[in-house]
Amino acid sequence: MSLHSDTALVLLHGFCEDNSLWDEIIPKLNFEGEIIAPDLPGFGHSTLKPTEFTLEDIATTLYEELKASAVKKCICIGHSLGGYITLALKHKFPSFVLSIGLLHSTSFMDTEEKKEIRNKLVKFLDHNPPSSFLSTFAPSLFSKPNRMRLKPEISKVISMSEGVTGKTIQAYAKAIRDREEYSSLLYNEKEPLFIGGENDQAVPKSDSIKQISMIKNQDNCYLLKNVAHMGIYESPSDIIDAINKHTSNNLLANR
Repeated sequence: MSLHSDTALVLLHGFCEDNSLWDEIIPKLNFEGEIIAPDLPGFGHSTLKPTEFTLEDIATTLYEELKASAVKKCICIGHSLGGYITLALKHKFPSFVLSIGLLHSTSFMDTEEKKEIRNKLVKFLDHNPPSSFLSTFAPSLFSKPNRMRLKPEISKVISMSEGVTGKTIQAYAKAIRDREEYSSLLYNEKEPLFIGGENDQAVPKSDSIKQISMIKNQDNCYLLKNVAHMGIYESPSDIIDAINKHTSNNLLANR
């Protein structure tokens, strides 16, 4: 039995993705305990109740599922939307989450401009199929110089979203729009993992720099060159090295 068998590494995918996001990452991680990469409700093989919800509600559902699986504590790392849920999980259940990691995500709440973009998406999907949004959304997550090289990966991201309904996208857009501000949580975290991309349009470089400057111990903070929102595909070795360093440091600190 592993020394840390009761501590799981939880990896959360982003908006309109599923847990296959981590397929090329997980086999190269050195984590001693269980690695769990769930499909968030409404994505992949997970169902979503047809009601409005908050990201805190999703975090509570995740917590209950992990506890039911005998997970006593976890290190939680999330990509984009998964990062928002990671923060909500840490906020609601601080003793359960040993440490957090944000990949191309932000602890800041939406600006008014960003909220209006979410509102336009909701209205757009009232009259258009999800595919008309997703076919342009996925390529925009990759840095322009990488798009030709990573055509198969872009196709994979598009395929992840093929079963996602318009109502699910709308519900998450509203929940993301109305999410809480958790920058103080990031500031108070002992040694979080933070990875941003210099070419990210979803989480601008300026926001990543501001967040890194708030973190007291920046040993596991990175701003990746020639990377936009999908470092998992654009620079996977950097993502793997950073997660391995983060989990190793935190398990040693919590022995």
